[in-house]
Amino acid sequence: MSKIHTALVLISCCGLLGGCSKEDNTPSNPGTKSGQTGGVGDALKNAGQDVQKSAEDALDQSKKAAEEAAAKAKADLAAKAAEMKAKAVAAAEDELTQLEPKLQELQTKLDAAVPQVKALAQPLMDTAKQQFKAVGDQVTALKAAGADSWESVSKELTSAVEGLRQTVSNLASKLGA
Repeated sequence: MSKIHTALVLISCCGLLGGCSKEDNTPSNPGTKSGQTGGVGDALKNAGQDVQKSAEDALDQSKKAAEEAAAKAKADLAAKAAEMKAKAVAAAEDELTQLEPKLQELQTKLDAAVPQVKALAQPLMDTAKQQFKAVGDQVTALKAAGADSWESVSKELTSAVEGLRQTVSNLASKLGA
């Protein structure tokens, strides 16, 4: 804005001093008084070009600043997404780490159970083992997921972990653990 203000002040000064630029007082354009409009016209033209150049520079600077801000926001968003993805992976891995010994303990109880209990609990154990493997596969998929798909994979993983927890809980109640 200061360049525009300066240009306007310059135009005003040129209008006031335009007649002083010629010493011979002969008009530069026929039909004008003392050659004043030639100097003022040139000054206006130059000032207009300066204003246009200043506006173009300001626009270029604004575009550059907007592009830089957009790039920074994109990078910040990607970093935040990567952080959230890493937390989701860590939470799922922790859950698997906690459930694995519990499943081993339940398998030991199942092996020692009476035949009637085994008949009721074995299908649950098989389901729990399948779910445990599926959750592990989904953790691997989440680790490999891109920025555009990790959230949906994470939601599926959360649902699968919850299903595994429920199956383990049901199995534990069948085995009296």
